[in-house]
Amino acid sequence: MVDAVNTVSPETTFDQLISLMRTKQTSHLVVTNTENKVLGMISSKDIMNKLLSIAYSTSGKAYTLKMMHSFLACDMMTTPVVSIGQHASLSYAHKLLLSHDVHALAVVDDDQKLIGIITYYDLLKTLFPNPSKNLLLSASN
Repeated sequence: MVDAVNTVSPETTFDQLISLMRTKQTSHLVVTNTENKVLGMISSKDIMNKLLSIAYSTSGKAYTLKMMHSFLACDMMTTPVVSIGQHASLSYAHKLLLSHDVHALAVVDDDQKLIGIITYYDLLKTLFPNPSKNLLLSASN
């Protein structure tokens, strides 16, 4: 679990979202309210899907750019967010990721306040903390 989560408010602008993702080198941002409760999640995939839908539905580059820059976090976020309790097992986290077809889970406390995020990458790091250079992944014949 990553406990230094990158959070934004619902009013965060598109430009600020992109800047934060670049500077923090993250692919997920959690949208929270002033009480740190999770409202939504934004992934780089969400942004790309939104941009593609705009590009396909508009006729000119200038208008497309204007539309993109008018979006706020609340326009881009995925809801409802799939969350997991802080004491849940890794196998349950894996099950949630698969069953909901998401790449990240919000980790919340008993009051539903954000305390972290867990991604597929976090699961891999936990399962394979010291991968061997000789580890080969191959399909069974």
